Amino acid sequence: MSKIKTWMPLYIGDYLADTASLSTLQHGAYMLLMMEIWRNGPIQNNPRRLSRVAKTDVQTWEDEIWPELQDFFTVVDGCLDQKRLRAEREKAEEISKKRADAAAKRHASKQNACKTDANAEQMESNSSANAHANAEQVHSKCSASGHANDIQKDTQSQSQSHSSLRSEDVGCNRAAEIEKPIADRWQELAEDVIAATGNNPARSMVRADCVRQWLADASARGYSFETATEIILGTVREKSRFGGKGKPPAWFNSPVTQALASGTIPSAHIVGNAPKSRADRVADAWAGVPDIPGV
Repeated sequence: MSKIKTWMPLYIGDYLADTASLSTLQHGAYMLLMMEIWRNGPIQNNPRRLSRVAKTDVQTWEDEIWPELQDFFTVVDGCLDQKRLRAEREKAEEISKKRADAAAKRHASKQNACKTDANAEQMESNSSANAHANAEQVHSKCSASGHANDIQKDTQSQSQSHSSLRSEDVGCNRAAEIEKPIADRWQELAEDVIAATGNNPARSMVRADCVRQWLADASARGYSFETATEIILGTVREKSRFGGKGKPPAWFNSPVTQALASGTIPSAHIVGNAPKSRADRVADAWAGVPDIPGV
């Protein structure tokens, strides 16, 4: 079932102002009709069909309910519809689509990162194999020619070339590691933060600029965007349960700042050091390759 079908916005002030003259029976029928239209679209304008949706009989529908409710609806192509409800549904669908697209982009980005890491590991393996092959070739030349000085010069030259290639390889990998700063991705997180505070992102007018600063702090501490998101949302959700529900994001500034400083994800686990980048992992891999005499 679509998430949109599981909830419907209700602006209580507007609703009570528009329906002040309705009876209890009419209120119930009105709500049931709006929920049916929200979930399944316009309803066929037929008394028998409408009375079933309103959970009443046709006689009661025609005598006590419909005369008071008919001004709240419009009939389009023989079906009962509600203008405000349709506008809210379209807005909710647009927001849902944007979030789905953003999630798909993040998933694609993670897949590309995995492919890059796999290529880096292959390069590490090939470089290690070449290093051992060069070492064997150097020792063969030494035993065949007997010219120790000349061979020593050749060996030193190959060692310098190999070291240069290894340095360039790490440098290239570091260049590929450069990504968009996580602080520039704050808008991806802002809507989720607003929702975690108990506000409705679709109509909330609260400012969420503090999310940008939170991500800047997280970046300075070496966190990835995903880890920073876990810490920030975890803290906001926990504080919302204890007096923070409905507050603007800026209200959570102090606990979020403290959580980023300590690396704590509430009700989950303690975050350690930020994960190493691919370039750092390449450098660590080369550090583990034993030195070969003369190479």
